[in-house]
Amino acid sequence: MKIVLIANGNFIHIQPYIDFYNAQGYEVSFISLTPSPKRNVKIYEVLSKDITESRLSKILYLWCAYKARKLISEIKPDLIHAQYATSGGLVAYLSSGKIPYIITAHGSDVLTNRKSKIWSFLFKKVFGKAVVVNSVSEQIADYISSIGTLTNKQITASIGIDLSKFNLSQEKKNKKADKKLKLICTRRFEPIYNHEVIFQALILLQQSGLDFEFTFVGHGPLMAKYKTLVDEHKLNEQVSFLGQVPNGALPELLNAHDIYISSSLHDGTSLCLLEAFACGLFPIVSDIESNKAWVQQKKNGLLFETQNAKALADAILAYPRLENVENIIRENIEMVGLYGDRNSNINKVFTKAANLIAESKTASMHD
Repeated sequence: MKIVLIANGNFIHIQPYIDFYNAQGYEVSFISLTPSPKRNVKIYEVLSKDITESRLSKILYLWCAYKARKLISEIKPDLIHAQYATSGGLVAYLSSGKIPYIITAHGSDVLTNRKSKIWSFLFKKVFGKAVVVNSVSEQIADYISSIGTLTNKQITASIGIDLSKFNLSQEKKNKKADKKLKLICTRRFEPIYNHEVIFQALILLQQSGLDFEFTFVGHGPLMAKYKTLVDEHKLNEQVSFLGQVPNGALPELLNAHDIYISSSLHDGTSLCLLEAFACGLFPIVSDIESNKAWVQQKKNGLLFETQNAKALADAILAYPRLENVENIIRENIEMVGLYGDRNSNINKVFTKAANLIAESKTASMHD
């Protein structure tokens, strides 16, 4: 079976899809809409420059579709799996011809464009032609259903995480409680992740006298700003910036902390949250739909109003007084095992597509 993946070359999660399809023994190719690092498959680069930040990116995707159509006619795949509705999905819609395709909608592609009349029209076309529409959260799935996409072709499942890497370490299991609270955020320094609220909460924690350490992981255009603010507010002893950390080093780093913090304004299913669950961290996250699908207030974590720094600080200060934290952490680990396993989730999406394609072929034979 020949499978073509379509995505931007710098899409951080394309490699797990490549690895999954390779492991099944399929012939896998990657149509990379923008430059891609070397990977363990044949790569067809459509553009020589990264256009993701360009104002003309959506127009340039039309050119990508033209070139992708030629490539697809040469490769002759049995199935296309496109990532992000507004880039890979749009290209797949315009270039796939009669070849069935899966679209995985990851969050920002749909949620930031759902009020646009143009994109609403295009989404109906793009999702309507797809054999399977994979949403990574219920919030995305609800929108996709609201524009008329047939429910029988939809499946809600995140890409999930590699549970062989992300798990509770033996050292953490045996670790005694430390008076110093260790917190971590692994979201990039971009406006959507709302680091301003975290920074303002850190000032309040400093004023409260709480003994804490806060670690920021990830890079981004706003990191320099918050480094400067940490210096200005004399938070250097409590706050550290590690920049981009290799994914393979994250499990050990997460296991060294107690609480996972995210102040995201909107999201799909956050893989950072699932990684934190798997490594035994207690979640304190923004009160948005995608987070509420995984975190129930005071049952298995704490939620705070997105723009309310005091609410975040209060939640952190409340953590030491919580009961049954060990039970909560154990239940969260079990939950991510059931619903957040990478191989299982990708397989569910692929199996649904394979079944629908087989049903369609059977039906056409009887017509």
